[in-house]
Amino acid sequence: MIKKLELTNFRGVKDGKIELDDLTIILGSNNSGKTTILEALFLAPNPLREVYLTRSHQTSAASAIHELHKTLDSVGYTFLFHRYISDEATIKWNNR
Repeated sequence: MIKKLELTNFRGVKDGKIELDDLTIILGSNNSGKTTILEALFLAPNPLREVYLTRSHQTSAASAIHELHKTLDSVGYTFLFHRYISDEATIKWNNR
């Protein structure tokens, strides 16, 4: 289980850290980064792992996030890593 998440230049987060417990509730106003945290947690273990979009449609985790963001007029997968801020982004996590 991921206990600590650090984001650098990931989507709208320039630099951020969050510590997670067995049960963590993420609250905040619109555009405060809640979805960004959830997407980072989803991608952190392995963005290329296979996931199911539907019962019959299997794809990679990164492709699944891309499908969810098609309405944002994004090109390819690069928007996941430098949508707003930088040419390079990092996601670090700690399981302890």
